[in-house]
Amino acid sequence: IYPCHVSPAQMRLRPIGTGPFKFVEFKPNEIIKVARNPDYWKPGRPYLDAIEYPIVPNVSTAVLGFVAASPLASALDASLNETLAGDHLLRNHPEFAPTDTFDFLREKAPALSGALRGTVRAGLLGLLLQIFFAGGIVETLGRASATGPYEFWTGARRNFAHNLKCFALFALMAGVTLAAWIGLTAAVGGKVFEKAPPNTPGRFAWTAAVVVVSFLLFGFWTLLYDFARAARRSMPAIGALAAFAGARRRLRGRWLRGLALLLFWTAVGSGAFAAVFTLAWGQRTPSGAAVVSNLLLLGLLLAVRPAARVVAWGSILALLDGSSSAEPARDREPLPPPGFPLADAGATRDPGNPDPFVPEIP
Repeated sequence: IYPCHVSPAQMRLRPIGTGPFKFVEFKPNEIIKVARNPDYWKPGRPYLDAIEYPIVPNVSTAVLGFVAASPLASALDASLNETLAGDHLLRNHPEFAPTDTFDFLREKAPALSGALRGTVRAGLLGLLLQIFFAGGIVETLGRASATGPYEFWTGARRNFAHNLKCFALFALMAGVTLAAWIGLTAAVGGKVFEKAPPNTPGRFAWTAAVVVVSFLLFGFWTLLYDFARAARRSMPAIGALAAFAGARRRLRGRWLRGLALLLFWTAVGSGAFAAVFTLAWGQRTPSGAAVVSNLLLLGLLLAVRPAARVVAWGSILALLDGSSSAEPARDREPLPPPGFPLADAGATRDPGNPDPFVPEIP
């Protein structure tokens, strides 16, 4: 309900009514502000104390403002932008910076909690997408025959459950191995260096050795995990446990090459990510074209690591296909003559199958 004696022109600039919010301020092409109406007819409503409607006149500002509208960004802006606390943190004040940080963490706990939940959900979604797409990559990457989106989608859908099981086994075995290694070395190191000063060369060498071996253990399980997922490239019906057993057999004599491939592509992906991040961070955006360029750099930043991972997958699959053709005869399972039905899958041996280890199952 609004008063009839107020002209429409005035109502557009300073509206009066009986709604849940009262008009506070209007700046053309900038912002509209309203505040909670304490005399609202419904007790306890509205729940919000105020609302601000920013007016965004162009697309580039809207895109950048969308990023800034996240709960964490708004909390940072409210607490640290042009404030004493923000100045203390920028200057790394020895007295006030730590206390201001703890005050921010306490006062903005809901926003931080919301940002953390969103990050965890986004990470889980990204992990599931990676597991899903890996099934399509196995089916299509490096194939001699022509493949397309249909083959990719079909492989991704068919191998998704297998890849989930492989990931569960990888996470379990890698987690147990690394936890046991780090726990054992921490206990032994604590006894050996119990009376040694903190910064001795011996402590440094021990820590460096623990880190290097941890990376090697993680690389070991990663190679097994990649080979287990890639087993469906030639064995569409294989299970997760059998895939890990076959991966260990096929990596025999190729561990160093596989670890070198993982290390190389990890370094390439990390270096490319750091380079693009440096360009995006240091670029000025005084114009719309610069904003678009910066957004393209940010998009490239998101694509760098997945691209390096796909290329690494190509190297892994090449190593897998090479291990199939070079596998010693004593490690192969005996196969019936060509054309003889297989009891376990009802398939026949294909003389043209590039993988002599197990025939393809139609």
